[in-house]
Amino acid sequence: MGVLAIAGLLTIGAAKLSPTERRMKAYEASHPEVRHFGGKVTKPVLISETKTPVFPPEVLRHRRLTGTILLEAVVDEHGLVKDPAILNPTDLDLQPYVVKSFRTWRFKPARLGGKPVPVFYVLTFNIHLQ
Repeated sequence: MGVLAIAGLLTIGAAKLSPTERRMKAYEASHPEVRHFGGKVTKPVLISETKTPVFPPEVLRHRRLTGTILLEAVVDEHGLVKDPAILNPTDLDLQPYVVKSFRTWRFKPARLGGKPVPVFYVLTFNIHLQ
């Protein structure tokens, strides 16, 4: 009986996870080397970025969008952005351009004990189209 109750609690807990949290848990399970920065793991430092995604005119036509796009990715041990994903649903036509821009960013990698390590990184893009 106790085992069934524990299994039930685990199911309830899993059901409360957002799609983003489920994605992160699945990624963590398949990539145990990727860490979260904090404590002994330093934060990656941005060294180069494309400030504004380039949107083609046909994508922007008749749009007035102001909002925030949250992205999650892994900054690998070389400071490269890997596996970016949008965390909050936004205008689907704009998402590929934001992801493409984020992929060009370069970081000084996070470190643990002086050695570069891959970490999860969340970035906020503020969009103001008029």
